[in-house]
Amino acid sequence: MTKHYLLSLNPTAKHEWDRCILRDPITAKRPELAKLIAEAIGAEPELI
Repeated sequence: MTKHYLLSLNPTAKHEWDRCILRDPITAKRPELAKLIAEAIGAEPELI
């Protein structure tokens, strides 16, 4: 199943980490990128 995400850009955000936000269009939750990448390549995500 193909997953879609929305990228929102806010150049006036107070914090640099909040300028680019990736969200699920249905639930508006932020995806766990490490988990999504691991699933795509068939690996286990590492804990940091």
